[in-house]
Amino acid sequence: MNEKQYYRFFTYAFLHNGISHLLLNLLLFVFAGPPVEKQIGRVNFLMLFISTVIFSAIICFIFADRPLVGSSGFGYGILGMLTWFVMRKNRIVDKESKNIIILSVITSFIFTLTYSNASVLGHFSGFIMGIFIGGVIDINRSGSKVQQ
Repeated sequence: MNEKQYYRFFTYAFLHNGISHLLLNLLLFVFAGPPVEKQIGRVNFLMLFISTVIFSAIICFIFADRPLVGSSGFGYGILGMLTWFVMRKNRIVDKESKNIIILSVITSFIFTLTYSNASVLGHFSGFIMGIFIGGVIDINRSGSKVQQ
């Protein structure tokens, strides 16, 4: 990265490698984003976006040998947050939704591992950050009920 171009750790998420890349990300955001935002609120959803985008960029900058484009790290952050909901002991997610979430996560990672241009590090780091942010939100809400 060129000197003092730190903004690139964030702005890459608004660039995509073609229309299919953009549409796949939008599909994930449209279907998985609203239920997560409803559960955690707009401010926490924004925190999820910013943290997954920046964390994915840092991981890929350190370990990958090619530039990163697209907001897939955020999409996988949403999947990570949904996975956090599934892992919780209380009943945030019903049994049928848990099955759909698990299937979606598995399918998404199969796609990541089989599609040659996918950023495995970007997707995986976004997913891990989504789970982590879920835990942070729970710690901050200790003693209070999660919105239903």
